[in-house]
Amino acid sequence: MALFPIPLIMKYYAIHVEGNEERKKQLQKLSDTLGSPITLQLTKLDSEVCFRVMDCTRNHIEALTKFLNTEEQEAIIFEDDAVIVDYDGFRQLYLDSPQCDILYFGVKEYVESAPMGDYTKTTRSWGVHAYLVNRWAATCIVNEYNFIKTNNPLEKLQTLPPDWLINYAIQDFGLDAYGPTVIDAFCVQKGKSLVTPFPEYKNFLT
Repeated sequence: MALFPIPLIMKYYAIHVEGNEERKKQLQKLSDTLGSPITLQLTKLDSEVCFRVMDCTRNHIEALTKFLNTEEQEAIIFEDDAVIVDYDGFRQLYLDSPQCDILYFGVKEYVESAPMGDYTKTTRSWGVHAYLVNRWAATCIVNEYNFIKTNNPLEKLQTLPPDWLINYAIQDFGLDAYGPTVIDAFCVQKGKSLVTPFPEYKNFLT
C-alpha cells in the first residue's frame, strides 16, 4: 500500500465498465495502492462495438471536464483494468519526468516517438490505459472532442477511441507528451480492450 499519493494533491479518475464487479475490485486495489480515492466515470458495455467506443471516449471527456471544474493542476485518468506493477517506479516516473502536458504511465505502443533516455516523447500512441494531464492538456482534449463532434458525422465519434482523440489533440495543439521508454515497467493493462473498433486499430489514419 502506498504511504502517500504521488503529489500532495492529485485527482484520480477511472473509466469503469458499469456492472463489472471484477474490475471494480481491481479499482479498489488500485485506490489502495495510490493511497487515495478514485472518482469513477461509468461507461456501459453495449453489444455494439461502435457504441462502446463512443461511450468510452465521451466518459474520458466527462472525467476531464470534472477535473477542470476543480482547482487541481493535474489529474490521472485510468482505465478500470489498469494495474500498477511497480508503485515506487510509477511515482518516480512522475517525479523525474520532463516538463510536459501529458505523461503516459500505461500504453501499449508508441506509433510515432523519439526515445530520450528513460522517457519517450510521442505524438501518436495506442492502447493508453493510464495517463496524466495538466489543465492545458485537458482543455485541449475537450476542445478537440467538441470540434470533432460539431464538424463531423456521428460515424466519426463511433470510431474514435480516447487514445486517438488524445493523439489528435497532441498534434493540433502542439502538446508535449512523454511516457516511459519501457512501456510495461510500471503500469500494465490486464484485460481485453472493450473498445477496439477494428483490427487496424493502431494504424489509424491521421
